Amino acid sequence: MGNIAGNHRLKGIIIKHHSKKVQDYYNSVTLESKKDNRSNAIKLYEIGACEFEDLPMVEATIGRIFGEFKRAGTGAYKDVEVLYQNVIEAAFAYFVDNHDHFYVRTKLAFADGIDKYELHRREQHYTSSSVFWLLHLAHDDVHKPYYVVQIHNANGGYIEREEFRNKDVLRQTYGLTKQQFEEALESGIFIFDGNVANLKIVTSAIEASFIEHLKIEQRFLASQIRFLKQAVDEDKKSSILESIISILEDIDSYTRLLGEDKAYNEKVKQLKGKSAIELWNKKAEELRASHYATKDK
Repeated sequence: MGNIAGNHRLKGIIIKHHSKKVQDYYNSVTLESKKDNRSNAIKLYEIGACEFEDLPMVEATIGRIFGEFKRAGTGAYKDVEVLYQNVIEAAFAYFVDNHDHFYVRTKLAFADGIDKYELHRREQHYTSSSVFWLLHLAHDDVHKPYYVVQIHNANGGYIEREEFRNKDVLRQTYGLTKQQFEEALESGIFIFDGNVANLKIVTSAIEASFIEHLKIEQRFLASQIRFLKQAVDEDKKSSILESIISILEDIDSYTRLLGEDKAYNEKVKQLKGKSAIELWNKKAEELRASHYATKDK
């Protein structure tokens, strides 16, 4: 979406023009900064970018976007821009463009406790394709790659999977020399205790989509089912069955999230590529006209 051409003036909220439930929501806070965030969230609700029950989540997100505007162009952020005209355009773009399932990811972060998260950018500037939610504790790690090792234990009939943030810890865990590690990175495999181990490097700043997560779980499920058919030992069978139950739960979770994401995209598809300022200004006039038409009856 980027910058909107021209210098559109954003109309303010006249709260009496809104429904009773919106008025109650707006008036339930007195702090001016919270009212600013809340009024912008209400604007997004009124133009159809979110549901009423989403307002606290959207309001919290808007508070973070205010932070982006404040630090962009200063100090360590002097070469960083927020490529939108104002906070409402930025929030509108983040949700409506919905890159990497931003809407559903925000719901997950909000439910988990949004104070634990920050809006991180993958690229130089703050854009809808760049930002994603990241745990504060993971901020340092997101700038580093991580390594994933998967070992097919042919005798046991199961797959062991481990992740490493530190390549030296990985080398020590599997007894690899520096040269063996570099060869493994290039080939994608190495041998450990007589078994073939797969090694891949993941750029952790790029969070896999729920679709990719779902595909990974589906492939994992298929392999576990094969191992279950081949397993003879009852303890191994029990272990594989536990793994299958866990995988099925993950598949169900990702499927549900993708369903919510699809439903949201369908609701906002007519808003994509439009200006939140223009949409809100038009809606403000409609709300005003409706308020006085009702009052005059």
